[in-house]
Amino acid sequence: MNIEHMQEIYAKNQLISPLSQRVLESLRTSILKGDLQPGEKLTEENIAGAFQVSRTPARDALRILESEGLISNVPRVGLIVRQWTLEDFYNLYTISAPLEGLSCKLAAQNGIPPAQVIRLRQIIEEIYVCFQNQDREQGEAFNYEFHQTIARCSGNPFLEEILDGLNTKIRMLRPMVYRTPQPDRGIAYEDHKEILESILSGNAEEAERIGRQHMMTTLEKTMANSSLPPFR
Repeated sequence: MNIEHMQEIYAKNQLISPLSQRVLESLRTSILKGDLQPGEKLTEENIAGAFQVSRTPARDALRILESEGLISNVPRVGLIVRQWTLEDFYNLYTISAPLEGLSCKLAAQNGIPPAQVIRLRQIIEEIYVCFQNQDREQGEAFNYEFHQTIARCSGNPFLEEILDGLNTKIRMLRPMVYRTPQPDRGIAYEDHKEILESILSGNAEEAERIGRQHMMTTLEKTMANSSLPPFR
């Protein structure tokens, strides 16, 4: 299941119309790509005018974006694109690391279906090609799919749901904190291969260690390369 499919299911679960869903997906994409900058104000009136829709689809989209944590309601200001900090990034990763480790552990215990193994190997190669071509947006989408595919193979739907929320926020935040293009993509390529092979080996404890370490290593490198001021 790719991110677009997951977003479609999520939107339907929120009982919004197809028109509201279209507005939602467009706004979410604009935030993820950085076209809507942190701190930028969003109003029902402006969104309705931009998309040439009534205020109801705009209201639906803003409600869901706020529930996802992508926008914030600031007193006496209104709704703005959330202004993330380096501390937010740190907190997200320190929560995600043990959960990613658990996801890898459970996937190793359960086993990954052959079709999913093939897809994961394809994703690893696609990630490498994307970052070689400096296509960060698509590379991030493939990285998301890699980790969520493993989470789905964990057999724990609650873990998958939690990681989906965390990984969506991480995907949005990472471009905001990079000072330069992402470093050591060759190392990241090897990391993803190591994660998959550790899961396929069936060594659950080792898979957990490698999955957790991958997240912490990514955190350390990203914070060292951040354009945001340190928080501690």
